[in-house]
Amino acid sequence: MRIAILGTSQEFHLGAMLADAGKRLDFDACIIDISNYAKSMNSLWGKMFYLLNQKRPIEWHNFTKQCTQIIREGEFDLVIVTGIFPLPLDFFGVAQKRGIPVVNYL
Repeated sequence: MRIAILGTSQEFHLGAMLADAGKRLDFDACIIDISNYAKSMNSLWGKMFYLLNQKRPIEWHNFTKQCTQIIREGEFDLVIVTGIFPLPLDFFGVAQKRGIPVVNYL
């Protein structure tokens, strides 16, 4: 079974724990690391853009396109989203067309 996990690879994060458990169970677990996707939030300009863009950092658009492309091209059986990460509707549409269940696990 191939699992895509949107989370962080930091050992204390749920995504890393699920990936580790999956590997112990002989699953192929791929972490799509979201830990550093919003570096613009370190600047005043980035924080202002965040407030004006429906609370989405500037990097959100490109990052979600990359996530959607990974799901489109990968042969995954399951996608697990850990934490609070806003995904666009086209991400779910791609997963649904491919028959891949998406679990949002906080």
